[in-house]
Amino acid sequence: MLVVLLGLLMGGGIASINEQAAAGGGLVLLISLGIAAALTLAIVIINAVMLVKHSQSLGKYWMKIQIVSVEDDQPADAAKTILLRYFANGVISTAFFWTSYPLIDQLFIFRQDQRCIHDLLAGTRVVDISRR
Repeated sequence: MLVVLLGLLMGGGIASINEQAAAGGGLVLLISLGIAAALTLAIVIINAVMLVKHSQSLGKYWMKIQIVSVEDDQPADAAKTILLRYFANGVISTAFFWTSYPLIDQLFIFRQDQRCIHDLLAGTRVVDISRR
C-alpha cells in the first residue's frame, strides 16, 4: 500500500489524479501506477526469495529474527513459511473475517508462547537470532 502511494505521489500527487485524467494527463497516472506496481512486485519477489532461502522476510532480516519450526527449532521450510503462514492465513483473512481476523491474529502475540494464529497454523515461531 505504501509503495502504491509512493508511486502516486511521484506522479504528481493523489489529489491531482482526477485533474490529470481530465486534462489528458492519463499517461502520468499510468506511469505512476506502473512504478508502484513494479516496486510492489520487486518487494514481493525479494521477500519470497528470502523466505525460501533464509526463512526471513526483509523486515525479519533487518530485525535479526527468523521463522523456525516448533518441532526442531530449525529454519522453517518453504511450504510452512509461504503456504501456511502467509497464503493460508491470507485466504482465511480475506474470505471469512476480513475486518476482525487480522486484528485477532496479531493480538495472539500477547499469549504466553507469543505465537500468532498464523504461527499456530504453520507450526512455527519467530526467534531472535542476533545472539547466535
